[in-house]
Amino acid sequence: MANEVPQSINLLTPVNTPEDSWERLYEWLFSFGKYILIAVLGIVLVVFGFRFAFDRINNDLTGEVNTMSATLADDFFRNNEIKYNNWHRLLSDMNRISAEQQKNSTVVASITESVPSDVELVDMSYVGGRVSMNFIANDFQAVQGYESLLKKNPNYDQSSLKVLLNKSGSSSNKIEFSVGFNINQEEAAESAAAASDTSAPSEASN
Repeated sequence: MANEVPQSINLLTPVNTPEDSWERLYEWLFSFGKYILIAVLGIVLVVFGFRFAFDRINNDLTGEVNTMSATLADDFFRNNEIKYNNWHRLLSDMNRISAEQQKNSTVVASITESVPSDVELVDMSYVGGRVSMNFIANDFQAVQGYESLLKKNPNYDQSSLKVLLNKSGSSSNKIEFSVGFNINQEEAAESAAAASDTSAPSEASN
């Protein structure tokens, strides 16, 4: 018996039943959708692997940093660091002032060697190119003689030269006096260079 052709369409009745929709979804999941799920799963696994590797590297670096920090925070290393820094500054200062100290030593030696025998040097200071000395002389002529020697020395600034009588010493024939003057830096440098040149051959011969 042939199927009868319906004379009308009921719009309230769907053509595809729910069973047909679930069947199509099932077919799609097991055909094209499974490849999408596999791709997403692969991406997730790759991201997880990179994250795991980076976290492990980060944890290792953090552990090393913490170990080094704990080592450096120890009192032994901290005290050694302070000590070595002080030594470094001391050596730097010594290298910086070695040339200046050598010149000062030459100047001081030339001053003390020029003191006559009838004048006794009590104390001396040399600061910033200024020389200050205290003496005891046997008589006033000795003071005048030493003053004339200082005025003839080109290494000393004559405008700054001052000779002051302080007072009589413990004995009536003793005179205490002070001397102050500035060093001519250029003249002193030339004299120091000449002294070093003359001492070099003697050292070589020894």
